[in-house]
This record gives sequence, C-alpha cells and structure tokens, in this order.
Amino acid sequence: MRATAKSIDPHVIFSASLMPEGAVNESKPFAMCHYAQSYEDAGRLYDFVCPMAYHIDYSEPAAWVGDVVRGAARAVGDVPVYIGLQAYSDECTYDELKAAIVAGLDAGALGVTLFRFGTMTEPLWAAVEDAMEGAK
Repeated sequence: MRATAKSIDPHVIFSASLMPEGAVNESKPFAMCHYAQSYEDAGRLYDFVCPMAYHIDYSEPAAWVGDVVRGAARAVGDVPVYIGLQAYSDECTYDELKAAIVAGLDAGALGVTLFRFGTMTEPLWAAVEDAMEGAK
C-alpha cells in the first residue's frame, strides 16, 4: 500500500499511532501478541510514529512518557517520533500535561499530539503553550 501510494504521490506521509507497550522493553511481547504491533516493523513502514503514551491511563508518572519516547526511538531508528499525550479525563491537569510534554520533548520527541481535541480546556492549552515555550 505504501509503495503504491508513494508512486502516485511521493509526498504522501505515512504514520502510525502505536500502543506504548511496544516501545518499552519488558512489554514488547505483549504488544506483538495483543496488538500485532512491532516498532521495528513500523520503522520500515512509516515516515513517523506516534506512541500513545497516555500516562494517566497507565497509572504512570509523567516521566514515563520520556521512557516511551526513548524506547520508540531506539526501535524505529531514524524514523521521527512524535509523542501522543493524554488530554482527556478529569485527572489530566495543567501540571500533568505540561510535565508529560516536557518529558517527551526532553527525551527527543520532535513534537506532540494530543488526544483529544474536544476535551482541551483553557488550562490544558496553557500547559501546551508553556511547555513548548520552555522547549525553545
């Protein structure tokens, strides 16, 4: 599919949002078994990957987002990594989102994606702005 699409339009970009387990060594077999996802394969198939490091849902600290970025980057090689962050639930506060963004960018993510737009609030947008300003 990639080869066909690129033959029609070489500028088309392929990406994948991947479950974070495949980026963390101890859970790679889980990701293959339950999601049929391999970050190593993704590195050959996509122009960038986006691990969905929804740390609150995984009961992990915001620093875990950095672990996911580093694991994904090791697995996909030269393929860019943008980190997918949780921007929903009442537990997603300004501080939580800002800390997750900082952890992801500090670990080497080229940018962030937020799920989900419809749940973004003024404090969450402020967290994005403040984290991105600090990353400059």
